[in-house]
Amino acid sequence: MVSPVALDSPEAIAQWLAEQRQALFEQLTAPELNIRQWMRQHADLMDTALNALYTLAYQQTVAEMGEPAQPPLAFLATGGYGRKELAPYSDIDLTFVPLNDHDPFTERLVKRLFQLLMSVFYTHARLKVGYAYRLMEDCESLDDKTRTGLLDMRRIGGNPQVAEAFQQTFWRTLDPTGFVLERYQEYQARWQKQGEGVLRTEPDLKEGRGGLRDRHTLNWMAQARFGIAPDHALETLIAEGLISADDAEALECATQTLLWFRALLHWLGGEAREQLTLSKQERIAERLGVSREALAKKLYPVLETHARLTRRTIERLVRAPLVLGIGLDSVNREITPAPAIEREPPEWCLWVFVLAQRYQLGLSPAIAERIEATLRHAPPPPPEVVGQCLHDLFRRVGAVYRVLEPMARLGVLGWALPVWQQAMALPAGDPTHEFTVGEHTLQAIRILDSWREPPPKSGRSDRELWHALLEQIPRPEVLYMALLLHDLGKVDPNRPHAEAGAELAEQILTQLGWDEQARADVVFLVRHHLLMAQTARQRDLHLPETIREFTRIVDDIERLQMLYLLTCADTQAVGERIWTPAQASFLLELYRRSIRALEAGMAAEPVPVGQLRKRLMRALARHPLPQEAIEQHIESMPPGYLLNTPPDQISLHIHYIQRVRQGEGPVLEFHNAPDSPYTELTLCTFDDPQPGLLSKIAGVLYAHEVEVSSARVLTREDPPRVALDTLWLTVRHRPLTANQCAILERDLRRVLQGELSVAELLRAHQKDPDAPLQVHQLQFHENASDHYTVIDLQTPLDAGALYRASYALSRLGWNIHSARLGQWAGRTLLSFYCTDAQGNKIDPRAYAALEAIIAQKPEGTP
Repeated sequence: MVSPVALDSPEAIAQWLAEQRQALFEQLTAPELNIRQWMRQHADLMDTALNALYTLAYQQTVAEMGEPAQPPLAFLATGGYGRKELAPYSDIDLTFVPLNDHDPFTERLVKRLFQLLMSVFYTHARLKVGYAYRLMEDCESLDDKTRTGLLDMRRIGGNPQVAEAFQQTFWRTLDPTGFVLERYQEYQARWQKQGEGVLRTEPDLKEGRGGLRDRHTLNWMAQARFGIAPDHALETLIAEGLISADDAEALECATQTLLWFRALLHWLGGEAREQLTLSKQERIAERLGVSREALAKKLYPVLETHARLTRRTIERLVRAPLVLGIGLDSVNREITPAPAIEREPPEWCLWVFVLAQRYQLGLSPAIAERIEATLRHAPPPPPEVVGQCLHDLFRRVGAVYRVLEPMARLGVLGWALPVWQQAMALPAGDPTHEFTVGEHTLQAIRILDSWREPPPKSGRSDRELWHALLEQIPRPEVLYMALLLHDLGKVDPNRPHAEAGAELAEQILTQLGWDEQARADVVFLVRHHLLMAQTARQRDLHLPETIREFTRIVDDIERLQMLYLLTCADTQAVGERIWTPAQASFLLELYRRSIRALEAGMAAEPVPVGQLRKRLMRALARHPLPQEAIEQHIESMPPGYLLNTPPDQISLHIHYIQRVRQGEGPVLEFHNAPDSPYTELTLCTFDDPQPGLLSKIAGVLYAHEVEVSSARVLTREDPPRVALDTLWLTVRHRPLTANQCAILERDLRRVLQGELSVAELLRAHQKDPDAPLQVHQLQFHENASDHYTVIDLQTPLDAGALYRASYALSRLGWNIHSARLGQWAGRTLLSFYCTDAQGNKIDPRAYAALEAIIAQKPEGTP
């Protein structure tokens, strides 16, 4: 477009552009408007203004630096501007391609031009300008959005030879099949994000279902597939038999109607808004002199037609034969062998899964048969190819199991990693595992993949955390590889499998060519893949030394995040009976306490008790309690309690102790917190003269088949001594009902007040109070806690193990301060934090006494 006025200053250009655009806008309500022609005229206005601004910037730069031998750059229109589909407030997307990089004249010219563009387009015309600076060599590594925008590029001005060379380089580096399949994935994801239904009250004319983006996607796919210009897309699709002439005409008519509505929406709204709200519909209808209902009758059939025809044609295009390379084609969105496969080395059996994952393609029966036939005589693949393929597969979070599972079934994974073939059919070795070692690993990866999907808004907090962590982990390939290798050490039955697996992982990853840091992290995760579950299951998480020892080993936040995800996926994949809400809660608590410790840095010394007590005194001062009662309680309770108990809960505990000392008898409070996996029982009563209170409580719980996940046992030492015990309870891994709590409270009171013995209650419930405690393994840990001796016991699966073990400890006069109970590998695991009668750690010389008592039949059962 040639301007009849001199465009020799930014002000003149801005004024001319404003006048021309306003005149053009007034035509939008004209009858029989050709919207395609209107948009081309709008784009031509921009071209004229841009060339005028370029001339000004060029002249100013020449005056300052002298004229170069040839035009130093080309500037291109891209996106909607490139295809001359420009609504009133569409973005003006530009790409500058220099003749030479780092040329001072070019850099000064671009800077001046950008300043002029911002003044005229952004400030005066209120248009958003998108600006990019591209070199020829950039074409190899363009991101998807940039590559899509450049597909519609055209030269506006500058050096024509540079523009031509850039366009040729772009098309030479474009992978047509990859581009088509990636745009199809974007299309599918966009439709899914929009939700069901096409005809919405307030439709999005651009991104919504049936919107203009559907037509853009179809055009882009056709352009890439057939190497054609944007304005030849529809006629090429007709020629290829992908759409009929009648449907093509109907589609173009629908597209033009949507373009017209979009132009009206921009113009009357004065901005680039794409959602046609009810208020905007009223304004457009008023401007056109029709009712909103009449407007809707024109719009909605068009949206429906647009959605239907673009979807049908896109599906036909993506299901037509597409060349993938390396002897593979895509037909009907399944990978199938091409004749050229005969000439390809057998590594194609690995790359086929990379392509299937990248483009979300299935495997045809023909390619599955071809894989099996090839592997019968194929030599082992080069390790570096295996390493690269697995690295690529494991980078795509949420899409690993879909390809790894057929890799394993067809024997490709065992061909690539021979040790995997042994693991696939290897029994896990204990009855709690529902699958073989290899199948368990596949299920763990499936579970990990599932966390890629956002959880329901009212979902569990751990599920939300898994999703968030999986989204943000910078190197997901490390996590997936660790999960793949974590149990391979079980092929060596003579060593602990975590230790053997770590050595195997080091050997495998070295052969595969993974870098040193990735190898170190995978080996760490394999070596310690049992640590987090064991700590959560068997250690008191309220004690600072537990977190200190755990974070001494897991001393890096990224490793902690990966270990937490691996532990949760691994444990859930063992079987339904193993993963319980209580275990999930303890793992989450361990993770949160550890992440806080790593973020803040563990203090070299514990918080001084005096400082801790003063802090709590201030916090409790606002509670309606006598100052003397607060002081006595804080002075009498151990530091671990003061550090881990919220002030509101401490206030309740003081009330409970007052009630007991006033003669009310035992105080029992059951609490079911929202979303909590267990019921918290707080029990306050006068302490027994001899140790054994926990065994009485455990006996009552055993009688009623109540599961104990954890117990914390505290005593107010000032006379008269009062026990303050907290237990976390479930029945069939669920919190207790109100009726279950009432029955439990009744029998606990009867036992604690001496009205009924534990033995009588157990016999009334057909349980033997004198059954011996069978211990498979007994361990004493002198250094696991600062103040307590930690005793670990493994027994056969036994609901009464806590009762029997706590009774055995009480017979020695040992005090139990906390207990943990869980099940693993077909056994019951118990951990007790104990002191002797004087409150000191157990003398190692007394360990044999417990072994002797365990071997005896209980006598004098409480």
